[in-house]
Amino acid sequence: MMKMQRSLVGLVSMTVLLGGAVGASASAKVTYVRVKPGLTRLAVYQKIPKTAHQVKLGHQRQLSAYQVYRVVQRRHGSGGEYVQLKGHGWLKQNKTAKLTHVKSNGTLAIIKQQSAKGSLTAKTTVKKLTVSVNGPQATQKVMQHKTLSAAKAKAAHLKVTQSAQTDFGQYYYVQGKNGIHGWIKATTVNLSITLPADADTVITTPKPVAVAAAPTVGITAPVSVVTPTTPVTTPTKTANQSSAGGSSVTSPIKTSSSTTSSKTPVVTKPATAITSGTLTEAQAMAKINTLITQNHIMGTLLVTNNGPAGVKVMNYGDANVAKKIPNSTTQPYPLASLEKALTGAVVQRLINEGKLTMTTPLSQYYPQVPFAKDITIRELLDHTSGIRMGEPIPTPPLTNESDQVAFTISHLTSTDQHIWNYSNANFTLLAGIIGKVTGKSYMSNLQSDVLTPLGMQHTFLYNQIPSNLTNPLSYTDNNGQSQPNNISTDLLSSELGCGNVYASVGDYYTFINSLFTGKLDGQAGFQQLSDGQQIKYSGGVYYRAGNTVRIGGADNGFRSYYFGTNNGKVAVVLFANQSNWKGANAVAEQIQDIVSQSEKF
Repeated sequence: MMKMQRSLVGLVSMTVLLGGAVGASASAKVTYVRVKPGLTRLAVYQKIPKTAHQVKLGHQRQLSAYQVYRVVQRRHGSGGEYVQLKGHGWLKQNKTAKLTHVKSNGTLAIIKQQSAKGSLTAKTTVKKLTVSVNGPQATQKVMQHKTLSAAKAKAAHLKVTQSAQTDFGQYYYVQGKNGIHGWIKATTVNLSITLPADADTVITTPKPVAVAAAPTVGITAPVSVVTPTTPVTTPTKTANQSSAGGSSVTSPIKTSSSTTSSKTPVVTKPATAITSGTLTEAQAMAKINTLITQNHIMGTLLVTNNGPAGVKVMNYGDANVAKKIPNSTTQPYPLASLEKALTGAVVQRLINEGKLTMTTPLSQYYPQVPFAKDITIRELLDHTSGIRMGEPIPTPPLTNESDQVAFTISHLTSTDQHIWNYSNANFTLLAGIIGKVTGKSYMSNLQSDVLTPLGMQHTFLYNQIPSNLTNPLSYTDNNGQSQPNNISTDLLSSELGCGNVYASVGDYYTFINSLFTGKLDGQAGFQQLSDGQQIKYSGGVYYRAGNTVRIGGADNGFRSYYFGTNNGKVAVVLFANQSNWKGANAVAEQIQDIVSQSEKF
């Protein structure tokens, strides 16, 4: 049976006094705090302890972490600062956390509330759920609660209709059978939702360089279709064996040119049904070329509907417009967020070897991150760690991996809200963990675990691209003119494990195909890394309905996409140095549909 309770939110009122070791001066500002979560019992004092002996005499009391406390005084005592909470006495200030969104009556304000959709169940470690009937916890002076067992919550088929954020974290408003309704704390449940198509991408918009624009070239010129004489192959040897050599290609075969009179990006409606074999190869290529040219995309495109045996690579436009250097098949492009799948694969290798587990806590390697003991490898891989971070740019650039991790830790926010929220910081921390576990750099591990065994000879760190290879510039199409963008190497220097590696389209397909077919981490390893390929983001890849996947990345004006099936048979790898984000994303998905409808390549 559910138990109805009524609880009074603990509120204490007094003016904050800010003072030194002896006295305290009055202040008109009111401060509210909460007790930090996870602290079951606290030492509470009637008077500020002034000696180490008095510190040991505190009364052990249990204070709720989900109650608002108003600070009466703040003073210095033995061992640090203390705060006085009305009706509760003094306790160490470092046991509390400041609340910033509190109403004048001492209840929490709702920072953000929006509609949401999904279903939820209690986490396996949660036996009972607390449902706050009249609002998220502490948003009313008198709260009404219901206690619901995990089994009854499952039987009630709880559906989420709203989401709200307070200083206590995120809450979901649920409705279910038997009249159950109310707010449940997000950290106690698993929410099944459908994420937006571009949810796994951090987009950086570069500032244009102040130079004269050059006419767009190559977009309407004949498209080079490159068919490998030796297809992009996946080695059958194990991942710890090395192999030399990469895929070779013939000279370009020219097809008929594709032109457009419109300067406005055109995106046709995606096919609603995929029926294999309804298009000839020539028809498929014509449709693809039309999409690329109409949307003014420059870059390199790999497609297949027959695994490595059917790989075809097309180049569009220039890597350097001013110097008339065309984009090329083996040319490395910034992977941006597509690198995260590489990081995930290396992490899985360490799990396979017993050096990590999916439940290994972050605190084992970076205890200085707030709530690190409650953050697991699995949560870092899936962006459910509660860590938030934008894209701060370091000045000067960071020159080693330890500095890159330290920069990330100094700029991240750890919220203890374990809901899906995309953040590069998760994968930089994973890269740091890889280094700590192995005693080798992230790039050394990537080289030995992935690049060398798979023969990926066109994948490099952003500042280690060989001079004999083309290093493309990025452009913005401005009414038919290609305007070059700034490429921030300072930003790239901070993106360890999440966006500072370049690769060719062929190398990236080789990697993904090897990962999906189990040739890299084994089938059991792939299933673990992908979390059973549930419809969600896992380990660097967005698993979608219909046994398809998507990965997207954007950085410094470049766009990178991978679309295809989860067995690697159908694949679209589009690396663009001129495009817009939404348009190119839609084009890449439509190319997947076209390739799926074509006869086998």
